[in-house]
Amino acid sequence: MKVAIVTGASRGIGLSIAKKLAREKINLALCSKNKENLRKAENFLKENFDVEIYSENFDISNYPAVKNFVENVYKKFGRIDILVNNAGILVVGKLNENKIEEIDYLIKVNLLAPIYFCKEVIPIMIKQKNGIIINISSGAGKTGFANLAVYCASKFGLNGLTESLAKELSNYNIKVYSICPGPVKTDMQYEYLKKLSFHERILTKAFMQEPDEIAEFVLNAIKGKYKSGSIIDTI
Repeated sequence: MKVAIVTGASRGIGLSIAKKLAREKINLALCSKNKENLRKAENFLKENFDVEIYSENFDISNYPAVKNFVENVYKKFGRIDILVNNAGILVVGKLNENKIEEIDYLIKVNLLAPIYFCKEVIPIMIKQKNGIIINISSGAGKTGFANLAVYCASKFGLNGLTESLAKELSNYNIKVYSICPGPVKTDMQYEYLKKLSFHERILTKAFMQEPDEIAEFVLNAIKGKYKSGSIIDTI
């Protein structure tokens, strides 16, 4: 059976992706910073799907922790076929008003962590002569928005990573994709809505998608429905 790593898998889009992959009989390696939510997600998946699940609770902004996790996954399963870089956070506000600690941490989680995971997983996929890397980016990775400068920068960077890796890895049968959702019904999105004006909230809610819809795009990428290097809009 194939093995997929899914980051930020304890809720929202990440959990929906994990469910979708489990239905396809893909074994799962899950991680999240939230220990309680991760345990709940793992228990749900074990109760409802006939797949093996490995999980670790750690902060993906820490490179040694990422390296250790990937090594543990490979030791357990002997392969890593799919990497889904899903975990992400949001900082709202004008750049000059953002705290430097918030800026640094967002870039580490949203951009450096996916780079860390790719760095550790790619040698395994090269050895296997196949693999799929899917980065969950954002429409804010293609268009800049006021009060989201740092978030947009991280997602633009993620799309650049996708396009570059697709070219670097084309000779190894490793495919790389970015999925770019718009507004999605997640806890993070609802927190962001609180900071918008009434009219902005109404407009945003009109375009909000379900996490399962985003997970379907991930599954389509795994099934080879897109060209490697594609930056895929969900709306």
